[in-house]
Amino acid sequence: MIQRLRWVDNLKGFLALLVVLGHTVTWSGLAAHMDVFQFIYFYISSFHMSAFFAVSGYLYGRIAENSLQENKTCLKWTKVVKRTIDLAVPSVVCMGVTFCVVRTLGKFSLAQAISVSKFWFVWVIIAIDIGHLFLYFIIKKEETVFLILSVLTVLFGFLFNTLGKMFGYFLLYELGVSLGRHLTKESEKKFFNYQYGRIALIITSIAIFFGYVLGGGAIVLNTLYKIPIGIMMSYSLFSIFLAVPSVALFETSGKFTLQIYFFQVVTTAWIKTYTQNIPLWINCIVFIVITWIDYRLPCLLATKYKNTKYYNKLFCASKYIFLAKKNSTVQGYLALHFGLGGSENEEQNR
Repeated sequence: MIQRLRWVDNLKGFLALLVVLGHTVTWSGLAAHMDVFQFIYFYISSFHMSAFFAVSGYLYGRIAENSLQENKTCLKWTKVVKRTIDLAVPSVVCMGVTFCVVRTLGKFSLAQAISVSKFWFVWVIIAIDIGHLFLYFIIKKEETVFLILSVLTVLFGFLFNTLGKMFGYFLLYELGVSLGRHLTKESEKKFFNYQYGRIALIITSIAIFFGYVLGGGAIVLNTLYKIPIGIMMSYSLFSIFLAVPSVALFETSGKFTLQIYFFQVVTTAWIKTYTQNIPLWINCIVFIVITWIDYRLPCLLATKYKNTKYYNKLFCASKYIFLAKKNSTVQGYLALHFGLGGSENEEQNR
């Protein structure tokens, strides 16, 4: 069984806080009132999702390497199927709940209601998982994979920005996978040097500041800006959090990052419609309240109910499918056609 990495949980919890802040600073209306909050949103949005994909790839690489050393077959479709189920089930449920909530409020058109239910990153993760297996099944060389993804990121970054970002996230994921596979505990600390990490943080922050001054809010959406910034900031954050693993400020939140995002979108994404034309002091109160609710409440609820039946059915749906009776039709079909079945240890870091 793969043990949790404490510094990774801290880093994931910190990134989850950035996601919450990036959303609440706009949903509360503060970004519309004050330029400093607009810059905070710009700063966070420049790298936070890129860093999440790098962390996800790094964990995948660590799990893959450990599993291969134990003569297990980690890089199989079994893992992708299980992960897809565990991501898709809560996404579909939460999208349905969000859609019902915003439509019930009566101030949203059908298109607006759908736009609030944004779980794009879940489907991108699923697509990247599948793409990862296909690429390594066909190519089997890391250098070639990096070259292909780099070319596609630059090409689509010029032509189709949305696809460019997806390939850029794919590239960051693969960089994380490669580092997770090849770095040992000793070489990990040498590669993610704390001093270099701080320098990278300063340089990247300066670059983000000039990007904000020169390009305004539009440049944050550009793939060719976000991916280099994402790589630099990911290295910086990896280095800093690896150097201070004993500081567990965000460790608990790092175990429930998916729950935090789902909770935030379902409960408070719709509030932005009501915060655009209110006094600044009310915006501040709304910002503080919904930030605490969105970041802390999901962790408290998840900690309390994580061993209950309904929680597991929502966030660990694959366990119920793969632990079905072996003589069932579904289990037999999966075992025959995909080699799936039986119980396995959960990778806790996923």
